[in-house]
Amino acid sequence: WYRKAADQGHAQAQYNLGNLLFQRVAAPIPSGAAGGAGGASLSAPEAAGSRGGAGGASSGRTSGAGAGGGGVDLKERERLKAAAYALWMAAADQDYPPALFNVGQMYRQGVGVPTADRERCLALWQRAAELGHPQAAICARELGQELGEALLDRPLDGLTITDPTDSRGGEKGGGGVRR
Repeated sequence: WYRKAADQGHAQAQYNLGNLLFQRVAAPIPSGAAGGAGGASLSAPEAAGSRGGAGGASSGRTSGAGAGGGGVDLKERERLKAAAYALWMAAADQDYPPALFNVGQMYRQGVGVPTADRERCLALWQRAAELGHPQAAICARELGQELGEALLDRPLDGLTITDPTDSRGGEKGGGGVRR
């Protein structure tokens, strides 16, 4: 179902199918696979919240290993990361906030993309925040501070990012994201 809906341009299906593929990336590498490292620390923060199991997606793979079994070799990991990126990017192009966040995360970590790009990550997270994604708003603010951007107290489509270090109280005090 996800594959058919994703092929028809359904943003949530593209996002969910990307999650299912990326969850397979985090599966253990089989012993004897080339390399030995790769992926134990990889995670897509939004992927944990998707429904369904990795084994049920029609992704065109021939491996019988599901998310809980067997593992995925390094070449297959790269293919899965690329497929997840393509699906999330298709959903992000439709302004689907969770997909914008995940693609930003890939750029932040340099996972599944040619190179890490914090400025691209920031732009994606800012757009997700503008569309109401609260975690993206927090991450964009923190990354913006790292990059020297002035994001404090900038309204983002109903969200106001406040400085958690400001102790004045009121709108500026307490920090965090407000609606």
